[in-house]
Amino acid sequence: MSYYSEIEFKTTIKKDRIKEFNKFVRKRIKELPDGNVSEHLQNISGVDEFGDISLDEYDCKWYHEVDFILEILPFLQNGNILFRGEDNEMWGYEIHDGKLYSLSIVYSRGDEIIKVNA
Repeated sequence: MSYYSEIEFKTTIKKDRIKEFNKFVRKRIKELPDGNVSEHLQNISGVDEFGDISLDEYDCKWYHEVDFILEILPFLQNGNILFRGEDNEMWGYEIHDGKLYSLSIVYSRGDEIIKVNA
């Protein structure tokens, strides 16, 4: 089950892989059926020269969030991808050395994000 949540990228695409990432996204969108990971890949509107990911929508239903992150994981720098749900619940994932770790507890204190690995 999913519900509306807002995504926040605290990671970037590796600078030396930006062009490859853009090609990958275009190719995967063509290959995947609607209602799968492609719905999230289709939401990517671009990547700037710094590797920052832009989305068409940041606040939407994320049905396959883990699958989406795993699809783009090889292109990501170490960092975090955080979600905030309709009820302000926060959860997320940490990317470290090409591996994905679930963050079981995420909350904010002012501008500071507090995270605890599962």
